[in-house]
Amino acid sequence: MKIYYEMFTCQGAMTVRIIGGKQEKDLVFGIIFGNDGKWKPISKEEMEEAHCTDSHGERIPPEPNTIYIEIER
Repeated sequence: MKIYYEMFTCQGAMTVRIIGGKQEKDLVFGIIFGNDGKWKPISKEEMEEAHCTDSHGERIPPEPNTIYIEIER
């Protein structure tokens, strides 16, 4: 709970993965929290770009059975 409190009261981001069943794909989306307590969604493109880049800045393939989405506010 302390981590969530820090995200809401300070600037931060959260990645959410909704695990699909045997036939379904996982959904991945992100949220950015501002220091004013408001949040906004991370775009599908930004989420995929961040998720498919390794720690050295090199492009890696997306995980199989994963769909990157943008939620609506």
